Amino acid sequence: MRRPRTRREARVALAAARRCWRAGRRDEAVTLAARCGPALDDRAWRSFLPWLDRAPTPALADRVARELFGAMVRRDHTWLRVLAHWAGMPSARRRRASVLAVLDRVRLMHDREAGEALLAAIGRDRAAGVRGATAELQTLLTRVGPAV
Repeated sequence: MRRPRTRREARVALAAARRCWRAGRRDEAVTLAARCGPALDDRAWRSFLPWLDRAPTPALADRVARELFGAMVRRDHTWLRVLAHWAGMPSARRRRASVLAVLDRVRLMHDREAGEALLAAIGRDRAAGVRGATAELQTLLTRVGPAV
């Protein structure tokens, strides 16, 4: 399937992704939704939260965080405030997702500030999965180099 070219095509693709998710075809749902890139907005963000929270496996939750929330964060830095809020939540899955969603923004856009702000918000986490994600972000920050 090709990437949607119009908002209408994106809405149709997102509706198909939601149907796939409800039908249990979750990997296909994430793939379809990720193709909608620029059409993902706050309504999409709200509809993907249950996907993150109820993903049957940690790997699928990570994929939702990176591919869906990450795409929105790359396009619009204002979502970083939401990720900073997630960094303080009781849910280890949401805390890990906050880190994973910012990785591509740091990697592709060299946005050190975004990564550093998130690390400051999350602090030292006791959950192993969150620690692994923060270690990945810290390593990435050393590769990106100093802020300009």
